[in-house]
Amino acid sequence: MRKEYNRLFDKITSSMSDKELLEAALRKAENMKSEKKTINIRKPIVIACAAVAVLACGATAAAVTGLLDFDTLFGNRIVAENEQLGYELIGDARDVVITCSDNNYNVSLNGVTGNANSIIASVEISRKDGGSMRELARSHDISMPDIRDVKLTYNNDGMEPKPLQLGYSGEYTETDSVAYTMKISMQRDDFSSEDVLSGKRISMSLDDYGFTPDSDGFDIQIEFTYVPSEKSLEQLTAADVSAPCEILYNISAFSETETELPTGRDIPLETIITAIDIRPNEGMLHGSFSFVEGYNWEDYTVSTFMCNNDVKLIRNDGTDIPVFLSGYNMVRDGSSVTFVMDLEYRPMTDPTETAVDLSTVTALSINSTEYPLA
Repeated sequence: MRKEYNRLFDKITSSMSDKELLEAALRKAENMKSEKKTINIRKPIVIACAAVAVLACGATAAAVTGLLDFDTLFGNRIVAENEQLGYELIGDARDVVITCSDNNYNVSLNGVTGNANSIIASVEISRKDGGSMRELARSHDISMPDIRDVKLTYNNDGMEPKPLQLGYSGEYTETDSVAYTMKISMQRDDFSSEDVLSGKRISMSLDDYGFTPDSDGFDIQIEFTYVPSEKSLEQLTAADVSAPCEILYNISAFSETETELPTGRDIPLETIITAIDIRPNEGMLHGSFSFVEGYNWEDYTVSTFMCNNDVKLIRNDGTDIPVFLSGYNMVRDGSSVTFVMDLEYRPMTDPTETAVDLSTVTALSINSTEYPLA
């Protein structure tokens, strides 16, 4: 059904060196703090009645009746391992309000999924006159309209909201509208906390959306209350993480000076796992590793970027699900480094993730060291 695909921001193949890539990512992370902003929305767009009906009555119920399909909604980022699971993972976006400052466009929230701490939303933008968004982009010599600025906020029951992360991808539909799959999530360090997005009012502002960098775009604001499905709230953890494992890292020196440490890709370091958090659509791995005493960590970058780690979820029938060590936070304390890593259920070379049925999963294997899950 989808003919053209353009992934924005996340999972990009870069021509930069690992050192340059990591430095750029760290600089970007420092600048991507979510903040509150009041936006003057001039001309509200009314959501199509059919979409309102589906989201108001409960997206899970709608999915069972065939109105929604998980892979159709979110397939440019994540697919379900079977159709029934997809139905069970679709959540609710309640009391949806969408506004747009340009009355020539329609904007719709087609569906949501996720877990207690993250949301995947399907957002579609089209022209009211039925014109092609693809051809309009081509007339400006670009492949797809630009999302230049995104603001995310959520109500937090009187507490100060914590910063959120955003990753998104876009593609053209058969009717040449643009469908975006947007992932809104807690920061990695907050992912396993009790401060969840479930039941919260989410506000997402797309400011200055348009076709050319030197022209004024238009503003879109989407608000909804996020209610995940019961299935998507399932969670597995490891009771016993006492066994160390080896993880392969990419170590790059900032200078050409001699060091006591090897540099390059796929360097094994003994790693202590402190916590494992597995959700149907993603997971989080907490741990630490140490270096040679006296070595200056600030002279190096360390990552798992494109390393050949053999990580997988083990099913009760003996089959497995490949897991990729994706984004991460690392904090140095002397010669020790603590980390939080994203677990994406996909092979390293495949950008599409898979949502899994946790009732079939028994363990997480990290380079042949298994951690039972329950």
